[in-house]
Amino acid sequence: MKKITLFVAALLTAGAAVAEVSVTEAWKKTDYSWNTGSNCRDMTLANGKLFVIDKGNAKAVALSTTDGTEITASTVAHADISGFSIAADNAGNMFASNGAYGMTNCIKGGTIIGTTYASLGNTTITGAGRFDYVGLFGNIASADGGYMVSATTGTADNIAVWTMKNGAFDNAAAPILFTNKRDAFKTGADVCTVDTNTFWISGQNQVPTQCVMNADKSAITLTAMDMGETTAPNAGGIAVFTYKAKQYVVVPNTGLGGGTIWDVTTIATPTLVKTLSDLGTTANGAVHVGIEAEVKEDGAYIYIWVPNNGLVCYKMTDSAVNVENVKVAKATVFATAEGLQAEFDGEATVEIFSTTGKLIQKSVANNVFNTALRAGAYLVRINGETFKFVK
Repeated sequence: MKKITLFVAALLTAGAAVAEVSVTEAWKKTDYSWNTGSNCRDMTLANGKLFVIDKGNAKAVALSTTDGTEITASTVAHADISGFSIAADNAGNMFASNGAYGMTNCIKGGTIIGTTYASLGNTTITGAGRFDYVGLFGNIASADGGYMVSATTGTADNIAVWTMKNGAFDNAAAPILFTNKRDAFKTGADVCTVDTNTFWISGQNQVPTQCVMNADKSAITLTAMDMGETTAPNAGGIAVFTYKAKQYVVVPNTGLGGGTIWDVTTIATPTLVKTLSDLGTTANGAVHVGIEAEVKEDGAYIYIWVPNNGLVCYKMTDSAVNVENVKVAKATVFATAEGLQAEFDGEATVEIFSTTGKLIQKSVANNVFNTALRAGAYLVRINGETFKFVK
């Protein structure tokens, strides 16, 4: 009895606060004199900096992620940087589109590798529709390469995928086309890539939708997020990121910087985390905002660029002492969508307790243990090693 009492006391002393996600405004900046006329419609994150495409001045303007100030030394100027879209791959290489009115039945633009712009020309794609915004994945400057993807904003309902390597397209004139997969083309349609075969799409009146291609990119499955009573976005723009083993989606609900943050770890039952307020009041003719996110040691940072208005940064923190590949003395523990998975060598006794010390489950397993858990805080003991777990 004494042993059990001491165990419970130790658990309570360790603290058992239920996880709490907090989103606060970190900073904002609205005094960009060049952000006018809906000329600056998109933003990307590359090499630790934000880049805004300014088609009015033919530049990819570099901004600090700390306070939004301009970084002149990293800004790239070229006459062909005159389109709507800018995107970065996982290695920090960028693509900037060309053309004042989108890319209708064509792909046109160039790469920005380091601070050097290289044109990829203007390639006709008959009947493909109009593409305004793109997403990149991989390392398009390498021999292994990656891919670029875009969803049409007019003329036809297509999702197009171009493969790229060594800084060039493999299939510029003949991208992989997934036709009539949405209910219609969407104004401001945008894309956020996740991995080799997965990306999300958004747009005006487009419910955020996960798109998963098969291995050879010959087929695709779309899963629309259930937003419940929340109105679908009124503008394009999307960011998807993983923080503390949970996946989040950020989309606008207006074209003025307001938006919503969702926990989509289980896409069938997403949870609304935060509703964001508008940044400004100046009309945004782009019907699009640029959204980026990055995870740092002290939290996740969300950046929202609003044409004609400015830039705002939010910081997300999560008090969960969650575990993702956390090594304890006698096991490695993973958070899963359903609950918890533990891996160990040989046989182990696994006990799960409530924070009051009540035994919920006890099992003996060999090499691996899985269990489903409801949201909340637990104490887990594996072969005598005790730690806190929050789902």
